[in-house]
Amino acid sequence: VAQRGQCVYCRISLDEVTPHLDHIMPLALGGSNTDDNVQLLCPTCNIRKGSTHPAEYEARIGYQQPAQAAFR
Repeated sequence: VAQRGQCVYCRISLDEVTPHLDHIMPLALGGSNTDDNVQLLCPTCNIRKGSTHPAEYEARIGYQQPAQAAFR
């Protein structure tokens, strides 16, 4: 996972927490259990996201991808 050692959403260093493996498109919504559908999140972001569709969650938190590089 090419995330530069940060939570995708809040960008906290994953060295500071025990990261959670998150399914970008949740399994409950038909997502797959494959490498291209997983990312590392901090526990807080993963619990808040739950099985929400990624676009819905990103809109709710006002997420914008960094201009330099896409994490996903």
